[in-house]
Amino acid sequence: MITRDLHRLRSYQLESFNARQAGCKRFVEVWHRRAGKDRTWLCITAAEMLKRKGVYIHMLQTLGEAKRAVWDNIITDHYDGIEHSYKMIDVAFPPELRAKKPNETEMQIELINGSIWQLMGAESQDSIDRARGMNPIGIVLSEYAFMEHDPWPVLSPILIENGGWIAFISTPAIEDDNFHKLFKAAQGAPKWYSQLLTINDT
Repeated sequence: MITRDLHRLRSYQLESFNARQAGCKRFVEVWHRRAGKDRTWLCITAAEMLKRKGVYIHMLQTLGEAKRAVWDNIITDHYDGIEHSYKMIDVAFPPELRAKKPNETEMQIELINGSIWQLMGAESQDSIDRARGMNPIGIVLSEYAFMEHDPWPVLSPILIENGGWIAFISTPAIEDDNFHKLFKAAQGAPKWYSQLLTINDT
């Protein structure tokens, strides 16, 4: 698959990819910093966008953080003895897959099959309500533990209706916060995929 070649996913990152390929729709992943959370889920999202036409959103705690961490992020790979640097979004959504140039104002990308990927922030209830009107079928909530406003109550009915999927990915914050409770609940839920990775695991 093209996304595997483009991203050169590590073994622990492929586990999420394979779980989604197997049909899992609910993910909770506690990964340490620099483990490649956003990059992995951009890869998974790109593959999903090519399979099912629809709207997909990737949301961080604020729009500014989303721009810094994803839209403007430059990643570096080392292979064949050479250092390679690329914009993260160009690796996830290469020009041959895009219908047109990325929308810099909206931080939005449209693929050749009509699927749309939107980068968003959860800094207010109004921002979250905006996502509701888009009817997303794939959602990534990045650094969920640090979101002051919780998008899940707003977005969950949409995914139930349209059969979509969601991934809660984050470094941990404090015990007994929403993310910690969600992870604990997911561990005992047969239809949820949960994963805890420390730096020793990766």
